[in-house]
Amino acid sequence: MKILLEQFIDLLGLRGFVEGKIQSSLEGMKKTKNYPKFGDSGFNVTAIQKLLKDFGISGVRLNGKFDDDTKKSIKKYQNEKGLKESGEIDDELFNSLLSITPNNATIVSKSEEDMVDSSKQKGRIKHNFSGKKAAVVNYLIDKMNKMGVTNPYAQISILSTIEKESGFTPQSESSYSETPNNRIRNIFGKRVKHLTDDQLTKLKKDPKEFFKLVYSTTSGNQGNDDGWMYRGRGFNQLTGKSNYAKYGNLIGKDLVSNPDLVNDPKIASEIALRFLVKDVNKENNFSNLDDALKYYVKLNSGGSLRDLDVAKQKSKNFEIV
Repeated sequence: MKILLEQFIDLLGLRGFVEGKIQSSLEGMKKTKNYPKFGDSGFNVTAIQKLLKDFGISGVRLNGKFDDDTKKSIKKYQNEKGLKESGEIDDELFNSLLSITPNNATIVSKSEEDMVDSSKQKGRIKHNFSGKKAAVVNYLIDKMNKMGVTNPYAQISILSTIEKESGFTPQSESSYSETPNNRIRNIFGKRVKHLTDDQLTKLKKDPKEFFKLVYSTTSGNQGNDDGWMYRGRGFNQLTGKSNYAKYGNLIGKDLVSNPDLVNDPKIASEIALRFLVKDVNKENNFSNLDDALKYYVKLNSGGSLRDLDVAKQKSKNFEIV
């Protein structure tokens, strides 16, 4: 029986070594802009093939050879992304492959899920999660490091903000049917000010009508069903049609037509980090956790610090090492 290359790699326990070589090749190409040409072979070619494969390009073989099949795969990708169909690896292709989350790349493999030894995690922070949540947290830490966000206060604050919003499980904003009216008024302010308590009690029992009202004009929503369609989703509760459009464009996904895609874990991760990371140089200069928490909580909520205490509580799950 024929064994696929990736199965063979796992069989020999070489997954970490191969992925390390691929990452090293990508970093080298990014620095030198020296890309493989047709006829070349080696790990630089394998690295490009792996990215193409992660994007769901059919026919990709991880053989490390820039052959006719690899050239055809590059052309397929270029066609899908609206790039010049040259079949060559240039700055445009390389930057595109690195700047967008692949369509079918999994966040973590099962073997990575089992690797929850927090003392070995990057970013100078450790956490007390296990299982799937640990896998997600580890993935987010790794993504932050790759984005250049290495300040431990920034990393803990970003993770605490995401945890308070979703518990590291991407999801749609939940019903407020059991939320006390005074809490709803505190959250949504003037958007529900005109309602009597009886009216608010009745409204909150119907989630669709409730979100249609409170988010009717939020971030590009234009009434009708927009408040329901573009209610909070994902890891950081992305809200509003203009935000769905903006971050969909950034990651190459039509989130306006398919808002539930925001609940896909890999897409949720990409959106959350792109939403929260604005200025790497500034964010790497935090000298204490309190300032960092205030910055990210305020950024995520559109200027409010009402959930700061919750984020502070969540931050206790992390420790600087």
